[in-house]
Amino acid sequence: MKLTRTRKFVINMSNYESFHSEATVEVDEPNEYIATDKANRLLDAALKNDLLEAASLSDVRNTYILTWNKEHYEGEK
Repeated sequence: MKLTRTRKFVINMSNYESFHSEATVEVDEPNEYIATDKANRLLDAALKNDLLEAASLSDVRNTYILTWNKEHYEGEK
C-alpha cells in the first residue's frame, strides 16, 4: 500500500502577515496503521523547525500553533 499525506499550516504573524509551511510524504507499507503512523511521524519531523520558528516570531499569543508545538514537540530539542 502506498500512502501519500500532506500537511499544511498557515500561521498568522500579526499585521496581516502569515507564514505558510507544507510537507508531503509518501510511505510504501503494506499495513495501513503502520503506514499512517509513519507518515504522521515524518510530517511532524519535516515541519518541526518551521513551526517552532514561526511560533517564536509571531506576535500572536493565542494562536493554535503554540498548542500544536506544545503537544508535538515539547521536551524535544
